[in-house]
Amino acid sequence: MLDGKEVESNGGRKEEKTTALSVADGPVPPGRYELVVTSFSGLARYRVGDVVRVVGAFEPPLPESSEGGDGEGEGEGEGGKSATERERRRAGAAKVELFRGAPVFEFVGRAGSALNLVWEKFDEGAILAAVAETAAAISSSGGGGGGGGGAGAPWRDFAAREDLSPAGGGAPSYVFYVESSDSDEQGAGASCPSLQSWAKALEASLRSHNAVYEMLVVKRQISPVKVCLVSRGAFDSLRDAAVASGTAHAQYKTPVVVEADPRGGGRTGLLEARVAGTAQASV
Repeated sequence: MLDGKEVESNGGRKEEKTTALSVADGPVPPGRYELVVTSFSGLARYRVGDVVRVVGAFEPPLPESSEGGDGEGEGEGEGGKSATERERRRAGAAKVELFRGAPVFEFVGRAGSALNLVWEKFDEGAILAAVAETAAAISSSGGGGGGGGGAGAPWRDFAAREDLSPAGGGAPSYVFYVESSDSDEQGAGASCPSLQSWAKALEASLRSHNAVYEMLVVKRQISPVKVCLVSRGAFDSLRDAAVASGTAHAQYKTPVVVEADPRGGGRTGLLEARVAGTAQASV
C-alpha cells in the first residue's frame, strides 16, 4: 500500500510523494492508499491503480458457545457428526484468526483519475457520486431514458474531461460526454429536449459535492459544466481502441476521466467525432 501525499516538485508541478507500507508491518493507519501487488520476494510490483480508504482493522467475531451443541445424550452417529462439525468450526475459526488486524477498506476510485481546473479538484469518487445523484434526480422527474417515463438511469455511459481553452474564449469548464440509454433521444442529437435539463442537474450536483467549485463558478473563474451527447456506440469505440492497443477485453473499464488531446486524437478525439449535440448549464 502507498500512502499518497501531494507535494510541489522543483518544476512547480504537483506530484505524489509515496511511502510504502505493508500489512505485515502491523496495523495500517486510516487514510487513502493505492494498492500495489508484489511477489513474496518483492522483486516485481504491479500497480493495480485502485485507490482505497482504510476505515479500520478486521476483528474476527467471538466464537459461538458450544454449550448444548456437543452432541451429549445423542446417539453414537449423531455424536460423531457433532464432533466433525466442531472440528470444522475450529479449523474455520483458525483461518479467520489469521486475518485479525487486516485493514478494512472501501473503494474510492482510480489513481490519476481526477478533474481539477483551478484548485477545486474532483476525485473519481466525487465524480461518480455527482453523476449517480444526477441520474437519480433525472429519472425521478421523468426527464431521462432507460425504458421511458424516467424508469432507470438516463445515461448508458459517460466520461469527463477538462476544457482549459474553450472555443470562443471564456473561463475553463468541465465537459461530460454522455451516451443516452434512450434510442429516441440518442437520435435527436442537438434537438434532444433532455440535454439542457441534464446539464442543469449535473451542474447542481457538482456544486453540492464541492463548495470550492461552486464558489469559482459564481466568481466566473470556471464556466458551468457542458454536456455533450454522443451517438450510440461512441464508448464501444473507446473499448475497441483499447483492446486493439493490447488491453485485455476482460480487464477494460470505461474511463471516468479522459485527458484532453490538443491534436484531437486519443480517446477525446474518438468521443468528439461522435458528438451529436451539446448543452451548457447557466451560472
